Amino acid sequence: GNRLMPVMVDEVAAETPDRVCFSIPRSTDLKAGFHDITFQTFANAINKTASFIEREIGRSSMFETVMYMGIQDVRYFIVLFALMKTGHKVLFSSHRNSVAGHTDLVKQTDCGIIMYTNGLSCAGIIEASRMETLCMPELDYLFDDSVHTDPYPYTKTFEQAKHHPCMVTHTTNSTGMPKPVIWTHWLLATTDAQRLVPDFDGRPTVWNKVFDSSERCYSGVPICDSAGIVTALVEVLLNGCTVVLGPPNNPTANTFEQVVTYGRVDAASLLPRTLEEIASSQTGLALLSRLKYVAYAAGSLSPRAGEILSRYTHLYSLMVSTETGSIIQHATDREDWQYMCINPKYNGIEWRPRGSLYELVFKKSNDLADVQGIFKTSLRSQECSMGDLYSKHPTKPHHWKHEGRTDD
Repeated sequence: GNRLMPVMVDEVAAETPDRVCFSIPRSTDLKAGFHDITFQTFANAINKTASFIEREIGRSSMFETVMYMGIQDVRYFIVLFALMKTGHKVLFSSHRNSVAGHTDLVKQTDCGIIMYTNGLSCAGIIEASRMETLCMPELDYLFDDSVHTDPYPYTKTFEQAKHHPCMVTHTTNSTGMPKPVIWTHWLLATTDAQRLVPDFDGRPTVWNKVFDSSERCYSGVPICDSAGIVTALVEVLLNGCTVVLGPPNNPTANTFEQVVTYGRVDAASLLPRTLEEIASSQTGLALLSRLKYVAYAAGSLSPRAGEILSRYTHLYSLMVSTETGSIIQHATDREDWQYMCINPKYNGIEWRPRGSLYELVFKKSNDLADVQGIFKTSLRSQECSMGDLYSKHPTKPHHWKHEGRTDD
């Protein structure tokens, strides 16, 4: 629970350089198969990018914000770590945001530089924000191991870097404009700390034994969003899994079918809307039965789709958010796909009755500081409600089903 991700990448690259971290499509036609990226190649790509950034804009001693707008490929992970190494913090703005939304985030985070990839138009943002621009190197160059790369180490210890900002993502507020959320290295390390929590009622946490069981997991969650970035990093660095990325467009049932067929995957993280499509596809369902599990964001899958899908694989409903990161939840039985088994002791949660339902409220506890992600973003709060309502499982204790919002 006190490890720094940029240091972990370099350590794995030194100890097991040929271990595969990501697998990416060889072309837009997924029948051409996937290209495995080793930790050595990934670490080299990060170092090349960090050196490039330092040459172009220098290092930062003040964690200046650099916006990254790119085609949704593995460069999101490369730029995240490269900017950590040069002392900056990256701003990831969802591709779904309007130009007004992007520029509002730029203002709120005092951002003066945008890094972009060829093939994605950022003209509107650049025009509206008057930012300095930097074009991200191409993948062919970054992954060419014959190009010499000097090491570019991240030299701080966890205690030194713990409270340093390293990434900005965002939620959407009631006006529809994005609200920035600053991630520190401590918040990024939350899931690592949660992996140390013991089994509960014989159930391991999903973050260790469940997700450790996969060798190749398809990430079908947009990587321009914090959920896509963080879950992929957890799988690669904590679960020892290879993350298989699909093409950069929005994942459909057809994309899922091709990735499973040609990408040799044995698990997946998917959006509820992709799962709804798969539930209506005989081909998709047949391929689903090859997977050890599918994880999805809680509360947004229709009962009809969930009932069908859970006949073919083990579905895990996850509670993750931009403000909390992950919480400690334990493995559920296959028929309880709608429920989350939420640890009553280590999350610091109070369940407050609201009619026949319960509101989830986090209560700050110094003893739980490492595993309570919410109080790493809401530093001054003593308690925090996410505004979500849950019902209890009729027979199983500590099993909760998301039912809606307090403001509905």
